[in-house]
Amino acid sequence: MRITCHDLDNPLKSIRYWGGTVMNLDAQGMMDILAIRWEVETFFEYEKDLLGSDHYQVMTHQGVLRFWPPTACLQCFFEELRSQESNSTLTCGDVRRNLQQEVWKIITPVLLLSIASKPNTGGKNL
Repeated sequence: MRITCHDLDNPLKSIRYWGGTVMNLDAQGMMDILAIRWEVETFFEYEKDLLGSDHYQVMTHQGVLRFWPPTACLQCFFEELRSQESNSTLTCGDVRRNLQQEVWKIITPVLLLSIASKPNTGGKNL
């Protein structure tokens, strides 16, 4: 168990507890592992929240092959868009929402035009 404190003037609010199973690590070694682990955790969090993997039950090897590569590519796409933004505080969720809004700005007029140009057949197929 490691205990860190980031603000010596206010230690109770900044104290963090870190646990691990590798007992011979120093504090820096544990932080290095946690930094890598954080990347893994945020990847899975984005996969669940942004891409819906928490609604997909992966039961077979084939399911993994069908689902994970496209979502990993989409995650890379979001990260690339995020790296091009001038606002460094944007998350991948922010990028996804911004992209979604831009796409809807393009698609909505096309859909409305398509609906408006369909003849009214009174529910009968032509």
